[in-house]
Amino acid sequence: MKIAVLGGAGRMGRWFAKFFLDEGFNVIVSDKDRDKLMEVKKALGIETASNIEAVKGADRILISVPIENFEEVVKEVAPYVRNGQTVMDICSIKEYPVKVMHENLKTEAILGTHPLFGPGAKNIRNKSIIFTPTNPKERKIAEEFKEWFEKREAKIFFMSPRKHDELMSLILGFPHFISMIICDT
Repeated sequence: MKIAVLGGAGRMGRWFAKFFLDEGFNVIVSDKDRDKLMEVKKALGIETASNIEAVKGADRILISVPIENFEEVVKEVAPYVRNGQTVMDICSIKEYPVKVMHENLKTEAILGTHPLFGPGAKNIRNKSIIFTPTNPKERKIAEEFKEWFEKREAKIFFMSPRKHDELMSLILGFPHFISMIICDT
């Protein structure tokens, strides 16, 4: 099985590329930063390509790009995504990326995900990931991934994209608000 990591030279993209490589998958990474992409190629010894070439050759696609580039990347690769390929994102919000993927991709296998850990994590053990399936097909895919990740001792949670974003606005927004109040005080 071949996994394409779009944005694979970024910190989280690189983390997942290494994780999947260590799990025995064939991994191909792409990134708009050619210098960082070559660093990843050298460090991990993996195949690199453009976003389009990476998607064409992959069974599963992980989009790991900043939210401000997300729609552009999805639209770029959309004509090359085949039905049956699984496409996931790892953005910190879910409603917008899931909507963009549904509107632009031909595959039925779409899954919004949010790893609740950063690139400093040593492994996946005891790390939490949220899956946001929106229909029965996505739910089936999420259940399969849940089983796979739980075998590696990750903690998987399901919720709607809206519920996820509501919770994240509190979890991420409240500490920021408190920090601003403290600074002002």
